[in-house]
Amino acid sequence: MSHHPILQPEHRYKERTAPLLNDVDDPSTYRDLLALASRLGLPVSIALEAYTLFKGARRKPRGLKAAAVLEAARRMTKRLITVEEVARAANVKPGQVYTALQALGVKHRWIPPEHYLISVVSKLKLAGEFRAKLVAEALNILSCRRVHGSPRTLAALALYAAAKRLRANLSMAEVAEAASVSKSTIKRWKEILGGDRPKGPPRQRP
Repeated sequence: MSHHPILQPEHRYKERTAPLLNDVDDPSTYRDLLALASRLGLPVSIALEAYTLFKGARRKPRGLKAAAVLEAARRMTKRLITVEEVARAANVKPGQVYTALQALGVKHRWIPPEHYLISVVSKLKLAGEFRAKLVAEALNILSCRRVHGSPRTLAALALYAAAKRLRANLSMAEVAEAASVSKSTIKRWKEILGGDRPKGPPRQRP
């Protein structure tokens, strides 16, 4: 029986996984979950629980395997594994894991995006009074957001969308750097508004 390339050095898995592989209808997915669990130092039982979660999801977004392992670990162990940690191990973006958790119907107590607003806006070169206006508008946007993602990503999108609504001369690069996200992420800002577009020319930076 051939094994997933990542599992080749893990000889201890050879005997332990062979019987289980005969019991699943998607050995390739299960091998991937075994490999991911192995990289995180988790037992085989986590991979099997993750497989059950994965197969039960109606949607299969990118990051679902990572999300399934994260949720399985939360249910079955006392070890705290972060979204960022499992995302790195699975070579996906944290935002993709958060989105995949939605597909699993999981309601974790993540840090809400609102908590990131102050720390992000404090890194922007803006006047104090306008910072307050920007945060207030971003909070309003987050209260009726139409997209899912990591809290940091949502905070960044809301701030940039708020800047657009307030017609502030704030670049994507500035917001991306302040929030520690990619510039390409900020390009999704219209999604958080549901397609709304600001009207009128941008005003000067406060």
